[in-house]
Amino acid sequence: MNQQINKIFGIGLSRTGTSSLYEALEMLSIKTIHYPTDYKQIETHKAAVDGAVAVGYRYLDAMFPDSKFIFTDRDWYDWDKSIESFFKINVNVISELHDGKVLDLTDKVNMALYNATTYQESFMQAFRDHKSGIKKWFKERKDDLLTINICKGDGWGKLCPFLGCDIPNIEFPKSNSKSQSWETLASIF
Repeated sequence: MNQQINKIFGIGLSRTGTSSLYEALEMLSIKTIHYPTDYKQIETHKAAVDGAVAVGYRYLDAMFPDSKFIFTDRDWYDWDKSIESFFKINVNVISELHDGKVLDLTDKVNMALYNATTYQESFMQAFRDHKSGIKKWFKERKDDLLTINICKGDGWGKLCPFLGCDIPNIEFPKSNSKSQSWETLASIF
């Protein structure tokens, strides 16, 4: 990276390309944590992405000046189908694997983002509120925020100039697709 950046935070909701962003940052040799579970992980990594980061972007902005924020966006309809599937399959499986108790952090993040721990119709409003809140927060600081739609094909051409680094000669990662999620679940059982 050519410029001085304190930290990089991926502040998109789960199922918006956060796993792909995580892999892309790692490919750029940026030490990244995917879904940090404590503050120490954020301190010890150059970048952090996913739900816990999305919840706290305002706090992280205050704690780490000169940071860059990447909002992974996705079309509402596609996101809704993906998050519904995620909650119905993954969260229920996680709950069953933990004797009916979903991990406390996951519940807290889901309550903060969606006001629910299971898929609800209210997710559309949560999706809109999150996007609107980010736009308002960074309204006067457009250089600090990149909006990227990885699901629609955005990749190195948007990410690398924002971070001030060279575009690698490799394909941008497409991670955690629905088929990959099913393969992961199948490998567990």
